[in-house]
Amino acid sequence: RRVLFRSPLGMSTFVLCLLGWVSNGQAQTPTPNPNPTPSITPEEVQRFARAGLMIENARRQLAQEISLDRIKGLSCTNISGEGNVETAIRNACRNFDNFVAANDLNQERFNLIYVQHQTDPLLARRILTEMTRICLDTGDSLAPSFCQDTIRPEMLQRCINNPDIAPAELCDRLRQPTP
Repeated sequence: RRVLFRSPLGMSTFVLCLLGWVSNGQAQTPTPNPNPTPSITPEEVQRFARAGLMIENARRQLAQEISLDRIKGLSCTNISGEGNVETAIRNACRNFDNFVAANDLNQERFNLIYVQHQTDPLLARRILTEMTRICLDTGDSLAPSFCQDTIRPEMLQRCINNPDIAPAELCDRLRQPTP
């Protein structure tokens, strides 16, 4: 189920959990997979990261528009049957699906990447790295507060604490003064 909001997850779990949102399908509890899924290409990581930034920006706008308590735990999959769901919530769910499609991912593949990142730290790191690149390359335009308050500080912390796993070129760019 696509949960719009639940309690915030730590960055170590992974930034793109988007507080539980999964596009048009069922979120799954992560369990180790004895049969590895097909590899996720660098292009898919880039598309997933871009869609994720767009979704998180829309989610934050929705949170400003209506009370978090009114949407906490709601599932986009389940709200279609509920008559008393606010228009803003319905529109957000529709927008989330549109963001995935606009980034050339189908819902099934997006969901597979989402679920896999929960048990694959390397994939989670690849996505965070790509989100950082996108934030830097776009001047944070896809998700201003998310890039500035979450993505950039998380990657900078990784640059400081474990420079061997943080891409040097990103670390250098993050250390530059923001224009």
